[in-house]
Amino acid sequence: MLFIFFLIFFVYCLYKARDTLKLQWFIFAGIACASASLTNKIIQFIPLFIIFGFWAVFGKAIFQRRVIIKTTLFFVIAFILPTIFFLSNNLQRESFNATSSIFLSRKAQLMRDASGQYLDHFVGLTLGYYFSEKINPNVRYKLFIDDIKAADDFVKMRESGDTYQKIADEIFSREYNYLLVNPHKFLAATFLDFLQFNGPMIVNPLTLAIGPMQNLFIKGTHPEIPPAGKVAILIILRLFYWMFVWFV
Repeated sequence: MLFIFFLIFFVYCLYKARDTLKLQWFIFAGIACASASLTNKIIQFIPLFIIFGFWAVFGKAIFQRRVIIKTTLFFVIAFILPTIFFLSNNLQRESFNATSSIFLSRKAQLMRDASGQYLDHFVGLTLGYYFSEKINPNVRYKLFIDDIKAADDFVKMRESGDTYQKIADEIFSREYNYLLVNPHKFLAATFLDFLQFNGPMIVNPLTLAIGPMQNLFIKGTHPEIPPAGKVAILIILRLFYWMFVWFV
């Protein structure tokens, strides 16, 4: 019920912000979105779609200084408040458990492995790694779909006889400082993880297996299709997918 309340209030504030352009409604919208995301993480990145919505509503006016400042403030509040709450709540030894240890260890793993390649992965996860490997041929296109190393480490430690709490304490000691001093990397890795989780899927016609569309045409696969054809297919499929997401 609390989530529904915050969600309804969030939508109401968005309409008021759009109609009045008053600063307080952008602030209230950011706080409502942050509060809703604390009760249900699924909407944590909705502000990104809202910004695109503002752009569609305001057109060229979105580039006016007053609009930029207000939308930026909304964006910052909607993201920073949940992040601060999450870090302060989870990066405490007494509240650290087996589940949060795997989650944060995986997040730290992504932060380290994606470091220096955030733009490459952003392009890959939004348009496809076919485009990303044109920018950086060495981009790790399987980074966000590989098996979780943190889970493997956890299993090995359990098999060696360590208790759940001992494992959690060890991971806490290993990752605490890194996560604490790199909140920007935490946000970037979380955002890229969100794009991966919500990206389009495609069926392999040979195996009928379903997998992420992001790796379509990489490494010179399907040479029978010219580059222009690959670009057209990727753009059209992504366009239809994001139109579907937008209207839903």
